Amino acid sequence: HFRRGAGGYFGELALMYSCPRAATVVASSDVILEALDQNAFNVVLRRSGRSRRAAYDNFLQKVPILHSLTPEDRGKLADVLVKKKVPDGEFIIRQGDTDAQTFFIMYQGEAAAINQTTQTQVATYKVGDYFGELALIRDAPRAVSVVADTNCSVVSVDRPAFIRL
Repeated sequence: HFRRGAGGYFGELALMYSCPRAATVVASSDVILEALDQNAFNVVLRRSGRSRRAAYDNFLQKVPILHSLTPEDRGKLADVLVKKKVPDGEFIIRQGDTDAQTFFIMYQGEAAAINQTTQTQVATYKVGDYFGELALIRDAPRAVSVVADTNCSVVSVDRPAFIRL
């Protein structure tokens, strides 16, 4: 049994994939529902996707290492980015992690690279700075830990997308 509260939704998979609904939904109390037909749903998805892509494209234009990307390549990168909020003090990556599957770009806030062996800070990352690429390229353990210095956000690209791009 799934329960949905205010703001919850259901039926999106049937609309996205033009397939029959997989379950019956029964209200457990009086409810007010809003419904979208497939055409309206697709318009919302397209607008949302364009807005997200435009925001990421604008951000990526300001990342120095990516200046050489064509608008088409930047768009491809924007399409695969995953944004994650990271609270102050939380590890983004851990030194020695052998399952390095992600490359990160600071989207908001700051983070510190710390050598756990010597307990020294070796770098500070600000908006537009990137990290995690060496472990992906070399298929090696993470060389340092990266910890959020503020509440921050990172965008990331996983290994398969990183290699494709």
